Amino acid sequence: MLLGALPGFHPNLLIPFGKEWLFEVVFASIFSSIIPATLLIPSPELSALLLPGQEAAKRGELQRAIEEFSGGALLGTAIYAVTRWAYGLVPAGALRAATLPFLILTAALLLGRSKNRPLALLFFLLSGAYGAFILGKWEDPLGVHFASMFGLAGLYSAAPIPKQRVGRPRVVMSFPEAFAGTMGGLLISLFPAITPAQAYVVLVSFFGAARGLAAAGAMASSSFLFSFESYARFGKGRMATVEAIRAAPPDFMVQAVAAYATTLLLARYVAAAINRIPDVRRLSFAAIIIVMVAAYRDALPLAVPSFLLGLAPYYLGFERVHLMGSLLVPTMAWYLSNG
Repeated sequence: MLLGALPGFHPNLLIPFGKEWLFEVVFASIFSSIIPATLLIPSPELSALLLPGQEAAKRGELQRAIEEFSGGALLGTAIYAVTRWAYGLVPAGALRAATLPFLILTAALLLGRSKNRPLALLFFLLSGAYGAFILGKWEDPLGVHFASMFGLAGLYSAAPIPKQRVGRPRVVMSFPEAFAGTMGGLLISLFPAITPAQAYVVLVSFFGAARGLAAAGAMASSSFLFSFESYARFGKGRMATVEAIRAAPPDFMVQAVAAYATTLLLARYVAAAINRIPDVRRLSFAAIIIVMVAAYRDALPLAVPSFLLGLAPYYLGFERVHLMGSLLVPTMAWYLSNG
């Protein structure tokens, strides 16, 4: 739960430390993974870049955001449990043929909904060129790259966090939004280089900020679980952690209930703790650097250029999700060159 609350922390950072408890840690961290976005509130002049979770924190409703997101994650797990059989209906040949068009459509949707399309397109392509370069030069560069580009850069440019309201725990669940998020999670698991963050931006643009968190929670938990189905059927787990774990344990639903209950109970204390900590951003900044140094020393030279790239959205005024071109563009290029 604590790891999920670290801005810029990616589950892949855990792989070098062993696989015995990897599923449990990664799955539990999903339920608290809404917290980093709420800690990265941009400065007032960049308010147009706020995501729904950041809007909630800006209003002092961090606890409510955590409760809604984790409720969606629990529902997403339950819906996955009763729809996982659908994976058997997906033909491998048709999936490969549909991959490149789907990646292009996703990129087009993201760019089309940007408030600054020229800059978004420019940095989508620039980050793609940078991603292709580092993937060709380093064995495992993505942990340091994403932690620096999203986590460290986000913390550096974030505004102070306003005082949060603290109240009794509340069960907040919305089945329609969670179902839509779960179907999004299924699609994410079928195609490479599409992340919940990218799909989240598209989904929120349809549902609106008031309903985005439940869908986002369901998408985060279900995409992780559906990725095990993808690994079993097609040999591709979409995430390094999924390929390291290989199969979800049979008690995943029990773990989901435990993670949700823990998150629900801790949400008020997280909000209260943020009110007491003078600057939680410095603590998170230090934690990310410690994890990177401990796990990925070989790729540390990438930290500075990735950090600088991550500052561009905040100071130039476009959505940072377009920096995921660093993964999406090389993937599209690979499918183009391989037919």
